[in-house]
Amino acid sequence: MERILDFDVIVIGAGASGVFCSIQIAEANPNLKILILEKSETILHKVRISGGGRCNVTNGCEHNKQLLAGYPRGSKFLSHVFKQFNNKDTRKWFEDRGVPIKIEKDNRAFPISDSSDTIIELFKKLIDQYGITIRTKHEVINFEPDPFGYRVDIENKMVLHSKFIVLATGGAQREIQLDYFKKLNINTISPVPSLFT
Repeated sequence: MERILDFDVIVIGAGASGVFCSIQIAEANPNLKILILEKSETILHKVRISGGGRCNVTNGCEHNKQLLAGYPRGSKFLSHVFKQFNNKDTRKWFEDRGVPIKIEKDNRAFPISDSSDTIIELFKKLIDQYGITIRTKHEVINFEPDPFGYRVDIENKMVLHSKFIVLATGGAQREIQLDYFKKLNINTISPVPSLFT
């Protein structure tokens, strides 16, 4: 028999993007019931190892044009994104929450502590503060629209319902991993070899 749980927002993926998005939603709407689902055992794994364990938080570029030059395939999309929230906003967000950021000569930005643990601890503190629920080792096997929002099926026969869903699963290494998006009529681009797909 399947168990059914209800949430306002379900975020699929507990990397930097999923966790940050969850916190942003909670800060704007503290009364929402938010769940983050992660298929692996740990959250924020890539944050821990980024920048050689120092966590390369963002970039110190002064203008969006400089940032966009680093993303030739995605610059059109990112130009709109960076108008809403860019690297300066990222640095301010962390600094406003007690994590000072330094910019190195090559424009990489790190926490002054030079430790990714500083970023992870802040994220975990905010997750607790806002009562965001996290479930690791919970792999989503299917999700689809239903009359109330979305039905999300977890591999252990658990069924979740949510008014909204956020896909923060990272890159897709294989075309089949884009099926979730295609099912929702979201346009996708085939993966190409890259440092991060």
